Amino acid sequence: MYLTTTFEPEVGGTVRQIGNQARELAASGYDATVLTARSRAALQRSEERDGILVHRFASIPGPAGQALLILQWSWWLLLNRRRVAVVQAVMHPEFLCCAAFAGLLARSTMLWVTDGDAERNLAPNRHPVGLLIRAARRRLVKAVPNIVLTPAMREEVSPYATAAPIVIPVPVDCGHFRAPTEAERQDARERLQLDDDEVALLYVGHVEPRKGLHNLLQALGSISGARVRLFVVALPGRPNTSRT
Repeated sequence: MYLTTTFEPEVGGTVRQIGNQARELAASGYDATVLTARSRAALQRSEERDGILVHRFASIPGPAGQALLILQWSWWLLLNRRRVAVVQAVMHPEFLCCAAFAGLLARSTMLWVTDGDAERNLAPNRHPVGLLIRAARRRLVKAVPNIVLTPAMREEVSPYATAAPIVIPVPVDCGHFRAPTEAERQDARERLQLDDDEVALLYVGHVEPRKGLHNLLQALGSISGARVRLFVVALPGRPNTSRT
C-alpha cells in the first residue's frame, strides 16, 4: 500500500520508482495498491494498471488539499485495514497520520526520496504552530522504519529516526538506459541538425528551483570557445506546497 500525492499517468522520478516497485510486487503475487490524488478530472477515481490497484481522491492545491487527502486516506485505510499488510508513506511524513488513525502504524514505513526533505519537514521551527506540526511529524517518523535512497540521505534522516535508515538505491534498467550505438548516435545528431563540433546536453525533468536548471544555464553562460546546445524536455513544476 503506497500513499503518494502523484502517480501514473503523471510522470516523474518518484512516480516511476513507485510504479516499478508496485509492478514487481504484483508480479510476485502480492496485492499492490496506490492511494493518490486525482490531479485531473479526466482521470478515473479507481482503476487497475498492470496489476496495480489505483484509487484517486479529490484534492485541491496547497496545504488544505494535503489535509483533505489525509482525511480521505485515513477513512479508506480504516475501512480496509484488515486487507492492508504494509503501508508506505512517500515523501511526506504527515501521511503516516493515516496509518496511525487506522491502527496500522506498526505496519508502516517512511520512504524519503529527495535530499533535504527530512530537514525541511522535521527541523525545528520557531512558529508555534510549526513547532507542534514538526513535533508530531518527528514522533511519527521515530515510530516506523525509514527508507532512503543514498548514504547521504541516511545521514540526514538518522537524527530523526529510532533505528538507522535503510538504504535501498533506485535501480537502473541497463537494458533500457544504455549508451547508444554509433549508428543511433549519428542518426540522432542528424535529426537534431547538430554540427560535428557541437556538444549536445539534454535535461529532462520538472522545472523547479531544487532541480538546479538555473545553475546549468548559468554555467553554460560562462563557457567560451565551445559550441554547446542544450535541449530541455521540461515538465511543469508541481504546485507550490508550503511547508510548516
